[in-house]
Amino acid sequence: MYAVQNGKLRKLRKGYTVIDRTVRKIRKGYTVIAGRIRPFWAGGELEYFGNSSDGAIEALGGRRKKMAAASVGKYVLFGGGVSDGNTGPEFSTVYVYDDDLTSHTSNLYSVVVYHAGSQTSEFAAFGGGKTGSNHNYYITGFTKTLTRFGTGKGRGKYYLSAAGVGEYVVFAGGASAGGATDENTVHSFNVEGTHAQVAAGLSEKKKHLCGVPFGKYAVFAGGVNGGSVVASA
Repeated sequence: MYAVQNGKLRKLRKGYTVIDRTVRKIRKGYTVIAGRIRPFWAGGELEYFGNSSDGAIEALGGRRKKMAAASVGKYVLFGGGVSDGNTGPEFSTVYVYDDDLTSHTSNLYSVVVYHAGSQTSEFAAFGGGKTGSNHNYYITGFTKTLTRFGTGKGRGKYYLSAAGVGEYVVFAGGASAGGATDENTVHSFNVEGTHAQVAAGLSEKKKHLCGVPFGKYAVFAGGVNGGSVVASA
């Protein structure tokens, strides 16, 4: 919530009202948007909003696991996945929620599970994964207007991780050859759809690693090398 003070727009961090001649701090405020009750004030503090069971947000169009997620602009995207077991059916659907938590749908480049997703300020991207026994290195990007773009270059692998840094989304590690071969390769992808392998790979070959953006870095840590869990970053 915002107000004008001395000719400037200011964000309200605290709010008060009078109840029974006593000043009370406003802890929660709600309004109705498109027939739904939405919070518009939480005092600047982290506040639980709701879930699909209580109607605060629409559920996915079907049961999904092994999805990947990313956000761009006013949208958050949940892509791919499988509904039952480990083998299928597999899905290419991308479920998109806008900043009103209204859902939309789009499509990934190909049907994938075990893939990775991340974002920069300009685009979100999903990469890698597998369809059945086929390993993918398709990378699919979505701009702020949900325009889709992508590339199919690179070595097919899954169980990889992704993180956004600067103008790039970076995909690292993973497994190929039916999961028998771990990878230390790192690939970059930008909003123009340019894909390249980064010369300096990971410190060791691994899959099931975790990646996160941190300032000017994309940091990857942990994972599995062969059958051994590793601590390298």
